[in-house]
Amino acid sequence: MDIFVWYLIFLVWYCIHLFFSGQLQIAQVDFRPIFFLNTATLFFCTYYSFLREYVAKILFLAGIIYMFFSISTFYSLISSNSVQGFVNIFALSGLDDSGQDFYQNYGIWLSILMIISAYFMNIFLNKKSNTKFLLFCIPFCFSLIFLLLLGARAAFIGGIVGLIYLLRNIGFKNLLISFIFISITLIPFALFNQDILLTISRFVALFSGTDDSARLFMFSQAIDLWTQDIFTILFGGGIKSYPIFIGENNLGWYPHNIFLEILCELGIIGLFIFIRIFYSAFQNKDNDILMTSLTLCMILSYSFTGGMHDLYNIFFFLALSTKTNVDY
Repeated sequence: MDIFVWYLIFLVWYCIHLFFSGQLQIAQVDFRPIFFLNTATLFFCTYYSFLREYVAKILFLAGIIYMFFSISTFYSLISSNSVQGFVNIFALSGLDDSGQDFYQNYGIWLSILMIISAYFMNIFLNKKSNTKFLLFCIPFCFSLIFLLLLGARAAFIGGIVGLIYLLRNIGFKNLLISFIFISITLIPFALFNQDILLTISRFVALFSGTDDSARLFMFSQAIDLWTQDIFTILFGGGIKSYPIFIGENNLGWYPHNIFLEILCELGIIGLFIFIRIFYSAFQNKDNDILMTSLTLCMILSYSFTGGMHDLYNIFFFLALSTKTNVDY
């Protein structure tokens, strides 16, 4: 049974919960990403998965744009002696006036750039093309450095896990060379610039009780909702029951972990069906290594931020990683 069929089964389980949910809970559901965007992404990316190489190149170019904006932003921050936190790079460049901070979005794009750069580094290393190898080293190093500066912890974890998976599958020699290169590049930077490594400082704050994101609180509340009784363990508390459970009845409050969100609202049955979507994809040993690495990156990233309304970001790479179709 393929990933698309399992997602349809998951949607049926979701609809059953919707039927028993109250009007207040249903009013908070954004049906567009769950029923349309997620489904369309999974279907079309699976069907056109043979285009994955072209998609990788487009993603690389998009990541380069984020890298250049990041360079411009941090240069401006350093020039103005303001290195506390991170600002909207598009607002600084005059391209965004929304007033919001999309640092997680930047972090995910930089993680994508880091993994794809490492993939091309490996290709040209095997071809003994040192010039092209060094050329891809530049975005790789910059993306990794900015991930340390940015404060996007979820994207950093996702990027590192995806990178490790990629390196593990392209050979021990290249793995060793890459990590030596990373160490030589980053250790001096980390030693002399500890005060501006916002990602590291936010990891420290997470376990020191001073974290303003309240991630540990959100995770623990999801577990509390799930373990209320045998009914919630099996079937969950219901769609959008989490914000009501914690007394914050608005769209901004959700577990910020897709697995915990599904577990506490759809129960262990819902989580089992959801995990089967990924299992049916990962059990194929012929999956594309790069897209699988990016899928793991996104899964880990959305284990610390985002929710069901963001699933299309994961499904995009998950579907492209499969080789169920004939490659042209």
